[in-house]
Amino acid sequence: MPLDFNPLLISSSPARFRLGEVQAGGRGGEAGAMTEKQIVIANQLVNYFTNDLHDSAAPSVIFLHGWRAEAKIWLPVIERLLLRQGAARNDEVIKVFALDLPGFGKSEMPKRPFTVGDYADVVKEFIEKLITPTLPPPSLQFGGQARGRSGERGTVLIGHSFGGRIAIKSSIDKSLSIDKLLLIDSGGFRDDSSRKRVIAGLAKILKPLVPQSIKSRLYQTIGAEDYMATPEMRPTFLNVINEDLTEDMKKIKIPTLIIWGEDDDITPIESGKRMNSLIPNSKFLILPRAGHFSFLDQPDEFVGQLTRFISPPRAGARQGEVIGPEF
Repeated sequence: MPLDFNPLLISSSPARFRLGEVQAGGRGGEAGAMTEKQIVIANQLVNYFTNDLHDSAAPSVIFLHGWRAEAKIWLPVIERLLLRQGAARNDEVIKVFALDLPGFGKSEMPKRPFTVGDYADVVKEFIEKLITPTLPPPSLQFGGQARGRSGERGTVLIGHSFGGRIAIKSSIDKSLSIDKLLLIDSGGFRDDSSRKRVIAGLAKILKPLVPQSIKSRLYQTIGAEDYMATPEMRPTFLNVINEDLTEDMKKIKIPTLIIWGEDDDITPIESGKRMNSLIPNSKFLILPRAGHFSFLDQPDEFVGQLTRFISPPRAGARQGEVIGPEF
């Protein structure tokens, strides 16, 4: 049995994804080399990427993608993040994890229709198996949760769109060691008007005499592309969009940064402002010239904000504060 054998891991791809020329300390593993691995969680095979850093004192950053996306969408962001961390703090590194959520990427399809809570359970077990066992003894408690190195940094959970819904649900689990939350153009509210429009439109589209070319245009018109593009995931999709997380947002007790693209036409910017008003100890940042995938539209600005957010927070922040580029 190899010395680095981990019984929790089902397989580890021999391919390592090199991100630029990142060199950020390399303690235990190369901080700039992303390894693709798989693990069984909640009886589901889950694929993920990690820089495979073996440093119990290093903070962890977990990325959750949106609907119809996959973990690889985060690689440009991870590259910039590790470059910034390596350049700014030669003696400090971070552990990075990007999951293919069940039903997406190389992860297994859910064995039954999932809810947001089911996805949160996957994240919980992932943290418990791969991150919590390596945390150092807590030197400080924050909201009943263990903090990371020197009580300043621990685990940061990041969710985009659908992944933001999961991150919201996960962040209120008091049994998890999550220290900070970053929501990007996140879902979380149930929009009954949109839901009724989609259902009514689908009823017309699914009539057998409607040509496929017309169906495709109608999918776009009523906003049903996500529903129709993943047939096996349709029951899960309906579960997700039918759940309103307003009350969950009010229960979040950890520092939260909400980032929104100024030109997001999928999740309106008003949703981000509303989240900001509901989540205690949250800040709201608008990225100009960015849409729903704001972290890809403005990657350098996004990573700059993320890097500062990972660092210890400055004093004097107020709930409901809308902030500019300097965080």
